[in-house]
Amino acid sequence: MTALDDLHEVIATEAQLTEGLAAILRQQQEAIIHNRAEDLHTLLERSEEMIQPIHALEKERLRLANLVAGGTGDVSGQMGQVASYTDILSYLSQKDAESIAAVIERLRLASREVLAVNQLNKPLLEHAQYFIKQTLRAATDDYKKNLIDKRM
Repeated sequence: MTALDDLHEVIATEAQLTEGLAAILRQQQEAIIHNRAEDLHTLLERSEEMIQPIHALEKERLRLANLVAGGTGDVSGQMGQVASYTDILSYLSQKDAESIAAVIERLRLASREVLAVNQLNKPLLEHAQYFIKQTLRAATDDYKKNLIDKRM
């Protein structure tokens, strides 16, 4: 297997995991909206489990991209020197460039979806936290005491 084949496989796997993460985030959104705390807890654990492999694949993708573009493959601490995908595609034949471009686009779309769902979930979580805080305060008739530990 060549570095190009490895790069294609890594990007495709990263895209697949990122699409899975986006699906979990959408399920989290539904759990928040419908007040299903146990489902939310399970979904949060699943999403946390997916983050580590995605980060590992990202590092491998950057290493392989640099290698395919004629670099050494060493990207530790040199993020500014990592080859762009435009540079990589210019090194490849048209067939290889189209194949890599397709998986890059799939990863890009999945990443944007994760960002969009995260942006939508943020206000929902903030509202839920505010609601819980106000409910606890109302239940204890204590509006002066902070009942929720800020470290949460």
